[in-house]
Amino acid sequence: MDFNHANRVGGVAELMVAVKAAQSGWTPSIPAYPVDYDLIVERDGVCKRVQVKSVVINKNNPVVHVCKKNRAYADDAFDWIIAVDVDTGKMWRFEWKDVTQRRSLSLRKREDAVW
Repeated sequence: MDFNHANRVGGVAELMVAVKAAQSGWTPSIPAYPVDYDLIVERDGVCKRVQVKSVVINKNNPVVHVCKKNRAYADDAFDWIIAVDVDTGKMWRFEWKDVTQRRSLSLRKREDAVW
């Protein structure tokens, strides 16, 4: 995947999450400055910092890489990580504190995390 294609897919994934958040009663916002998260969502006075990641298919198994360019995010970088399969629209949401030590997650048997 070339850089421009990866950026387009990532941008589409972020927009898909913003739409899903709005449909679920959250108000999505885009940070004005470069930070480790892609979106902020707010509902009833509760704000969540969201990192959006595109899903890749590895041997028919959906996988999300939860690091940035081979570097781990800080433990407090954001609150949720949301994985998006841009081809199907399927999304998985994880609490960042639950997956901070992982480099990638297999999503095949993670129906509990579907958002």
